[in-house]
Amino acid sequence: MEEALKGAGLSASAIGRVVMVGGPTRMLVVLKFVESFVGRKIEGASTPWECVALGAAVQAGVLSQDVKDVPAARRHAPHAGH
Repeated sequence: MEEALKGAGLSASAIGRVVMVGGPTRMLVVLKFVESFVGRKIEGASTPWECVALGAAVQAGVLSQDVKDVPAARRHAPHAGH
C-alpha cells in the first residue's frame, strides 16, 4: 500500500474512503491491517461488481492515457461518491 500511495503522490491521510471487494478482503486480519494503515473504518461494497468495473474502467483510461487525473475521473463516475 505504501508503494501504491507513493506512486499516486498521496498519503494515507489523503484517503477519504476505502471500499474493499473480494475474497481475501473478507478476512478479519486483512480488514484490521488496512484500517490501521489508513486510520479509518473500511466499507463493504454493496455491489462488488460495480466497484470492480469502475476500477477497471479508470485503469483502462489511465493506461490509454485518456485519463490523466484519477480524482477527476472519479468525480464523473456514477458511483464514485456512494
